[in-house]
Amino acid sequence: MRDPIECIKELWANPAYLDHLTFAPEHRFADKRKTERVYDELMSGDWCWQKQVCVFIFFLWRHVQVHQELLTDGATLVPVILSSDKTQLCRFQGDKTAYPVYLTIGNISKSIRRKPSFRAQKLIGYLPTVSLDGMDLSADAARLARAQLFHYAMRIVTRSLGTAFPNGIELISGDGAVRLGFPVIAAYAADYPEQALVTCTRYLQTCPKCFVTKDELGKHVTRKPRHQEESIRTIRHASQQSTRARADAVLKDHSLNLIPDAFWIGLPYCDIHKSITPDVLHQIYQGLVRHLCGWLRTLIGDAELDSRFKRMPRVHGVRLFSNGISSLTQISGSEHREICKQVLGCIIDAPGVPAGVIRATRSLLDFLEIAQYQSHTEATLGYLSDALDRFHANKNVFINLGARANDDFNLEKLHSLEHYVDSIRLFGTTDNYNTEASERLHIDYAKDAYRATNKKDSDFLENMTRWLERREKMAAFDLVLQWRHGKTPKPRCRHQWQRPQLPGVYLAKNPSARAVPFHILQDQDQFGAIHFKSSLEDFISRRLQATHRCRATVSCNVHVLRGLEAVDVWYRVKFSVPNLQIDTEQTVLHTAHAEPRRSRGRGTGELDARFDTVLINDFEHNGEETGIEGVSL
Repeated sequence: MRDPIECIKELWANPAYLDHLTFAPEHRFADKRKTERVYDELMSGDWCWQKQVCVFIFFLWRHVQVHQELLTDGATLVPVILSSDKTQLCRFQGDKTAYPVYLTIGNISKSIRRKPSFRAQKLIGYLPTVSLDGMDLSADAARLARAQLFHYAMRIVTRSLGTAFPNGIELISGDGAVRLGFPVIAAYAADYPEQALVTCTRYLQTCPKCFVTKDELGKHVTRKPRHQEESIRTIRHASQQSTRARADAVLKDHSLNLIPDAFWIGLPYCDIHKSITPDVLHQIYQGLVRHLCGWLRTLIGDAELDSRFKRMPRVHGVRLFSNGISSLTQISGSEHREICKQVLGCIIDAPGVPAGVIRATRSLLDFLEIAQYQSHTEATLGYLSDALDRFHANKNVFINLGARANDDFNLEKLHSLEHYVDSIRLFGTTDNYNTEASERLHIDYAKDAYRATNKKDSDFLENMTRWLERREKMAAFDLVLQWRHGKTPKPRCRHQWQRPQLPGVYLAKNPSARAVPFHILQDQDQFGAIHFKSSLEDFISRRLQATHRCRATVSCNVHVLRGLEAVDVWYRVKFSVPNLQIDTEQTVLHTAHAEPRRSRGRGTGELDARFDTVLINDFEHNGEETGIEGVSL
């Protein structure tokens, strides 16, 4: 176990984060009149603003009193983001598991926090994973015992967070400045079983954020929000009952478990129910998308749906499912992400798929994509709500057609979508707290560490922590060396090639094929570019006219390609386009292919032809950044 306060101090002092630290809450706007609010970083959300300056307005003898006092004058809010998840250590056999708990702070930019090589997420401890098999306990008693053990261990891990108030802690940043910091648990990133465990709510019976009942999980409704103080009062009242039956009766109305010593009790300014954040990976990709694929397979049939996925053309950045999707087992989140890119095109005009299924599928995919925006405004949050409204308006088509066996949609993961808009307003965009980051950390802090041990039951956890400690010391020493040499520490980069900084079109230095005759380009079995020569003449003529070098259109078309019978051909072209979400982010690189069928070389067979579809802005019709108005195919 590591002290969370010391981890926060270490993160704050790292010189690699100095230019990526935010010291005060921010309200960002998309326009000069400050009417369009922008949500991106965690510090731009309402939660940080409310914690830094809490405004109370009340009436006293006809006078309005405004009281602003939450943190001391000059204090720096430190939003703490926790995450925990049990993971399997063995690949093929064995039952060894680890239960790591990670910590980071919302002052660090999300672009840094989601890069494992920057080490902005700290492992603060391993929770116990004791098996209760063989003990004389019922299933409910064993579940309650595991929950109590979890909270007991977490109470020890997070104990120092409660000692930072009311005096705060001194935080020294990489430039030597000293600030008075107050760490507060802001967000807890976890999947739904972990969320129920953390908030002491009953699994599959309710929502960890509101008082919705089990029968209302599939409806487009939310109930009164849960508050930590109310849950504490209910649990304490139940613990004072004379019998277990009476205690269960008290807890049943609130769908809570009897955990008298929850770890978040006593942590200053913490509201654990509000801290539960959206989880795109488990709630949508591994949840609703998995259900959607099952419903579509029932409607269309595995053979037809697989054949449609097999016929999808190769596209840059999109995986080709050459064997379909029905044979996939233990589908990962990345595989579901690739399925989402293609599934809508595969079900259009499919037998047994009416328009309602298309609308429901599209609305769910729209919600998924909008929920992952790197920045949001009130307008995009409206799009997010509209997409959810459309899904609920069309979802019953799956029940009517028999695709869903149950006659309801009482899925907690579906209900969780109701809280996305509010959570984005509070804590910024979903990439601030998505569990994909913690899933990736399991590789560095659990699986790799376990592979470096002797794998014996008695001391493998001790060996793991010793191995991780040595690696962190080496990383810290490397950081000091870079700082001493005046170099800003940078994360590891897998690719040596640097992305172009400026938007544009980039070709390789040498063509893929030299001096290809026009009749080869026009051949249907080769390139199939029937009108390439005339289009090239027209393009060059218009370019010449635009530069005032040629004013007679007819004469240009006649003489521009005289004597030219062949051209060099590039099979690939790279497009570097600006990031539409965040202007300060690097440009986004795309690759388009135009490759005919050709031999592999050395007589090993042939490569299939591949011609990608590209939408470009016509220089005569300025297309918009979004949409397809003014673009050419």
